Amino acid sequence: MRVEGEVVPVGDEENERHWRERQGKRELVAFRQSEPVASREELEQLVERVPEDPPRPAFWIGYRVVPHHVDVWVADEGYVHDRFRYTRAGRAWDVVRLQP
Repeated sequence: MRVEGEVVPVGDEENERHWRERQGKRELVAFRQSEPVASREELEQLVERVPEDPPRPAFWIGYRVVPHHVDVWVADEGYVHDRFRYTRAGRAWDVVRLQP
């Protein structure tokens, strides 16, 4: 799948709403996402230290992808793949079958 379009930052109100919807200890992911952790035990200890209702960090923001074109390839063992291009046409999508 390939998506072409714009990447638009999400506003503060929507970021706050999404942060609050995460519920509980899942906020840990936002604070330390992708940092190394030595073991499952260490991860569980980190989760236990997260405050009940932590504030949203300033760096924690969202982005929305607004697609203009989406290409979808569906693999075929004989290499005669199905391929479609979806192009935004207002609020609808035009769909065209392409050769692989």
